[in-house]
Amino acid sequence: MPTIPQKSELTLVELAKRMDPKGKQAEIAEVLEETNEILEDLRFVEANNVTTHVSSIRKTLPEGSWRSIGGYTKSTSSAVRQITEDVGMLEAYSKVDKKLAHLSGNPAAFRKQEDKAFIQGLGIQMATAFIYGARAIDPASFNGLAVRFNAYGMPNVTNAGGNGVNEGVTSLWMAQHDVGSFHGFYPRGSKAGLDVKDLGEDTETTAEGERQIYRSHFTWDMGIMIRDYRAIQRVANIPVFNDSEKFVKFDNFMIAALNRMPKRGRGAVIYANLDMFTMFDILAKDKSNVAYGSAEVFGKTVTTFRGVPIRLVEAISSDEDVVTETAA
Repeated sequence: MPTIPQKSELTLVELAKRMDPKGKQAEIAEVLEETNEILEDLRFVEANNVTTHVSSIRKTLPEGSWRSIGGYTKSTSSAVRQITEDVGMLEAYSKVDKKLAHLSGNPAAFRKQEDKAFIQGLGIQMATAFIYGARAIDPASFNGLAVRFNAYGMPNVTNAGGNGVNEGVTSLWMAQHDVGSFHGFYPRGSKAGLDVKDLGEDTETTAEGERQIYRSHFTWDMGIMIRDYRAIQRVANIPVFNDSEKFVKFDNFMIAALNRMPKRGRGAVIYANLDMFTMFDILAKDKSNVAYGSAEVFGKTVTTFRGVPIRLVEAISSDEDVVTETAA
């Protein structure tokens, strides 16, 4: 079984292990990635500002000129433009009745399980923002992929033809993770990923009276930067079938999307929700279907399409709005 080589830049788990040698942050990161594996693949850098990250996109490449003996060559340069992306700040508090925690017989384990539920919930919320976040709706969030690639008239959005009438529609996403093309970032001077602080015991006062509680504080600040828009591809308007024979015709759209990426999709990853992920696994089971196979990524066996690993992101909806040729 082939192994997909990994990038040298740091992922969320790798950063967590470096920032917290005791392992708490790494454990949190691993919980987050259980059903939204794009968080496992995304590379992170520290932002160059407190709440924003500024980078540049190359607009044109430099050109040379033909010259003859005794002639001259003009100096040329490429053109770039600056872009600024915002940090989204996600925050929550949990509280547990002290009496209930102690009645469990193991207060620490009881609180850990409660915190794990919060971690999973915030992970789903962050992954959803990653795909569907829109600052026009929630200014404290960040713009996700769908709001950036929202019309199939764009060169990196492919229309799979579904109209949402008889069945829901979904999207497949393809990404090349690299700090020169597409990456995540976290605020300057802070930690990458979800940070959990044990606030200990506190007295909760309400109109009904008082009680002792344990509290935890959760914070997660991040944004995404796309420096090369070719590194992200969307196959939109895919009808949600429960029939792998119908689904196989969408292979052509996937091939076209991968070929539009730099280096024809080398190093890319395909992201699908559970409905699509299941179809891929069924197709890979058929040994006569040579387009599908398996490989090892991060020590896990994953299904591949033409050598490109397919990863699960449950935050991707099976009931998306139909993507039109031009943005609404």
